[in-house]
Parts: sequence; C-alpha cells; structure tokens
Amino acid sequence: MSLSITTTFAGTQSLPYVSASLFQGKTLENNWVKIYTDIKKSTVISKMDFGNLVQAYAASFNASGTLTKGECVLTPTDLMVNFEYDKKQLESDWESMKMNPGAGKSAPPAEFVSYVLDLMGRQTSQEVEFNLWRGNFTGSTSTLSGYTKFTGILRTIDTCAGTVKVNKTGAFSATNITTNIDLAFAQVPGQLLDKEDLGIYVSPSSAMMYKQALAGFSNESSYAKDYSLNYLGKEIRPCAGVPNDMIVVAQPGAIAFGTDLTSDSNSVRIVDLSDTTGSLTLRYRSDFKAGICVPYCTEVVWVR
Repeated sequence: MSLSITTTFAGTQSLPYVSASLFQGKTLENNWVKIYTDIKKSTVISKMDFGNLVQAYAASFNASGTLTKGECVLTPTDLMVNFEYDKKQLESDWESMKMNPGAGKSAPPAEFVSYVLDLMGRQTSQEVEFNLWRGNFTGSTSTLSGYTKFTGILRTIDTCAGTVKVNKTGAFSATNITTNIDLAFAQVPGQLLDKEDLGIYVSPSSAMMYKQALAGFSNESSYAKDYSLNYLGKEIRPCAGVPNDMIVVAQPGAIAFGTDLTSDSNSVRIVDLSDTTGSLTLRYRSDFKAGICVPYCTEVVWVR
C-alpha cells in the first residue's frame, strides 16, 4: 500500500515540531545555556554591576555604588531545512523498523508522517547543536569548518576581550584531562566557584577520557561502571558541538540561545509529489530561527 501525505503545520501548530528540531541536542535539551523562546526580531540582554553598595551607617543620605551596564543583542537568524528524498525508501525504512521493535531501543512512530517528522527533527537538532558551538568559528582544526548558519559560542567568546583564555597542555588524553580541567578552574573567578550551576562543557570524547582517568585512580580500574561526571562537585557536560581538546567553564546564564517558537513564520511542511507530478518523492521544509549571544563573557573560562 502506498501512503499519500501532504501535511502543513504553521504558527503555533508548528511548535512541537520546531521544538523537536532545536532541543534534542544535549546543550539545549538539558538547559545548559539560557534559552529564550519568544524573540520575534531581537532582544537586548543586560548585565548589571552595581559596584560597592554597602557602606557605614550615617544619618545623612550618601549615595554609593556605580551602575555599570553592559549588554549584548541577541538576534536570531532565519533558517530553513529543504530536503527531498525517495518516498518508497522512507516507507521501506519505516516498515522495517516496525518489523523489528526494540532494535532502535524504542518503537518507531505508529504513523508514517510522524516517522518523517521525528527523523528530520533529530537530524536538524544535531546540526543546530554543532552550529550552536562551532558556527563561524575559524579555529585551526578542519573539523570546525562547515558550520556557518549562525555565529556560535566559540566564535563569540573568541572575539570577546573579557573571556579568560587558557592554553591547553597537549592534546587531551586520559593522562592529562584532569590537568587541563585544573588549568581551567585555576582561572575561574572566586565568586563563581560556589555556584551550583557552574559547569564544565567538553566533547563526549573528552568526557570519556575523564571517566578513563577516574578508572585509573580506582582499585577497580578494569571494572566497567558509570562514574559520576563531575569535577570537585561541578557537573561535566558532554556536548557534541564542543570540539575535542577544548573546555569551556561557565554558568548556563552566561550564554544565551534565542528562537521564536510561536511566530507565524514558523512552519513545517511535508509534500508528497506523487499527487502532483507523479514523482515518488517526499519534500520536507521547515522554517525557524536560532542564534546566540554571550552577555557574561567575562565569566567564561576557555581552555583551547
């Protein structure tokens, strides 16, 4: 049986599908950055420093403290996904998954259109995750190239004069990963060290090296167990978008991601061309916004 589908979700109806396209990457899924979901065009994110407010008692009024206000403008970029694929092949893949329940650790969607939406949402969120970190970053590693859809975290903290930048000690390995984390924490401002949400952003590979390092410290070094991913009580956050051999230490509030989940311009469409041109092809299109800014770059430590 051939399935015919032509489905459009626009405005608020597109919200669950646009959300799935954005928030399945680890960084956004876990709220490891501050997320703004209602930016139509742009928003100003302010940072306020009041100086020394407290003073010795006096009967007269003596003003103290000086408000220094910094800001960054978060302007999400309009993005889209246009994808075309063999409808018959997609149907075959979906039917095959249904015949092998549990093969992918979860049952496939019961409806074919849901399968297509889920497939495209996962692929899109992966690209958003990489662009979130690596977008327009001009690092020397070839693996950083190709992510140019919006300016990401690394590019932003690289060009911010206030970011604390630390040179790493060699290519990361299980032998030196803790040394490099030590280097980062030696530069974290003292007032941030007791913040519960302060975290260490690393690549999944670096996180695995840290587990290997912990295993080496244990008497059960060959015992496979899930070591807690924290360093001196601070959570280690493996993000696929973070390159190997880099560490970022920050609070989620220091980094902002912006989108607009309810805009009328948001849409997700699946068009079956077999009903119009006779081609056994499906077209998928989604329109959404994404962008970042780092209002507190002076509170970010970067090992690179």
